[in-house]
Amino acid sequence: MPERLNPSVGVRDGGSAADAPRLRGRREWGRAGVQALLVVVVFAVAGLGAAWLWHLVWEPSRGLAFQGRFVVVDRDGFYDLPQLRGLFSATGLLAVVAFPTAVAVGLLTALVLDRHELVTLAAVVVGAVVAAALMAWVGQQLGPPDPDVLARSADDGTTLLSALEAPRPVPYLVWTTGALVGLLVAFVGVAKRGARRAPADPRA
Repeated sequence: MPERLNPSVGVRDGGSAADAPRLRGRREWGRAGVQALLVVVVFAVAGLGAAWLWHLVWEPSRGLAFQGRFVVVDRDGFYDLPQLRGLFSATGLLAVVAFPTAVAVGLLTALVLDRHELVTLAAVVVGAVVAAALMAWVGQQLGPPDPDVLARSADDGTTLLSALEAPRPVPYLVWTTGALVGLLVAFVGVAKRGARRAPADPRA
C-alpha cells in the first residue's frame, strides 16, 4: 500500500512545483495591474485638485460683445492692454500649477510603487494624460462660460468674461513632461541608493 501512495504524492508534488512559477507570474501581473490602476487614480485626483487651484488663482479678463464676437476693448472701443494680457494668463497659470504637481506625483508614485518599473512608466504616462484632460475640462467648467458663444446672442456692449482655457496641447505637454521628470528623478535616486548599498567586491 505505501508503494502505491508514494507515486501519487510525487505526482501531486511535482504538479505543484511545476505550477508554482505560473501562479507566481499571475500574482505578479495582478499586483502590477493594481499598481498601474492606483497610479492612474492618484494622477486623476491630482488633476482634479490642480483644476480647482487653477480656477482659484486665475482672474478672468473683461470684454464686450460686438457684432456677435467677444472683443477685449473698453467702453470707448479701445483695446484694453491689461485685459488682453490677461487672456494669456490662463495658459501660464496652468503651467505654473500643473508642472510642479506632475513632478511631485510622478516622483511619489515611482518611489512608493517601485516593484514594476516598466508598468510604472506606462501608468505614469497614462495617468498624466488623464490628469491633463481632467484639469482642462474641470477648470473650464469652473470658470465663466465661453464668451464667444454668449456674444452671438448678446447685445453689443454687453460685458462678458473670458473663459478659463488653454490651447489643447498645453495641458498634455505640461503634465506628461512634469510626470516624466519626477519619474526620472525617482529612478536615478533609487539607482544611486542601490549602488551605495551594494557590497564591495572583495577581489577589488
